[in-house]
Amino acid sequence: MPPLIPYVLLLIFVPVTNTEGNADLKALRDKYTFQSIYLTYIPLLSLTYLLNEDGKYNNLVKDRRWTKVLPVLKKYLNDNRHAELNQAIAFLQLDLGNLQAGVKSISDRGAAITKLPWDHSTVIGVAFFSDAFLSGQTKTEELTNNIKAGKITIGKAWDEITILKDEALIPTQAISKPLQAFQMLMEANPEALKKLQKEDKPRFDRIQRFRGGLRSAVGDHELHVEEWTNISKQLKTFERRETLRDAETLELFFKAIEKPNPFVLPKDGSVPNVGALLNPPK
Repeated sequence: MPPLIPYVLLLIFVPVTNTEGNADLKALRDKYTFQSIYLTYIPLLSLTYLLNEDGKYNNLVKDRRWTKVLPVLKKYLNDNRHAELNQAIAFLQLDLGNLQAGVKSISDRGAAITKLPWDHSTVIGVAFFSDAFLSGQTKTEELTNNIKAGKITIGKAWDEITILKDEALIPTQAISKPLQAFQMLMEANPEALKKLQKEDKPRFDRIQRFRGGLRSAVGDHELHVEEWTNISKQLKTFERRETLRDAETLELFFKAIEKPNPFVLPKDGSVPNVGALLNPPK
């Protein structure tokens, strides 16, 4: 009888992977140089504004893609938000190759990056969210440049601004730049405004209220000259990066210009305009 030959049964377990998810991650890696996303001071500041707008944040966190990572990102940014610029974050690196995250502060004189205690899934989630967020910032810049260059009409510019204002990934604060460009466009094209008045009276009326600035009744509440002064002070403080109330003020502004109520003018007869709203005197 021939000798028994032992057989070894080798079971190889192949993990089932999310092929579509892996493809998306590979595409994201290929999109960025060195397979890393770098968020510098200004984008991080805008991101902080966005995540502290309750309305937009609450909608974003309902998205299954961001539910777990946004609270982590928001807490980190708020915990590391400083009034002094030299204490701020210089950049946040999202290393998509090693699935790690790290930061450098502006005052950090060392060469090594500080690693964050984020797991792989958190890094991936924050990376995809950051990529979507940066795309929104590009839209705002493109619209501002198109308005300044006179490439779009007054009516079209107004529509684009109101669309951007409601986009979930764009902080309301970021709308200030296209708004400033829009006011300059109106001042340079009085004939175009007259044409719009004939063609689209409702839209023209909203734009006229915009030109008048934040001086309309909001619900049962009226903005008097004293409150206008307080808002200007808040915005002046905002320019020093010490408060997030700018988004609240702009949101109030948009609500105001949608109201057909009579304007509440300052007692001295002066008319505040959007330039004063966005550029309070120093």
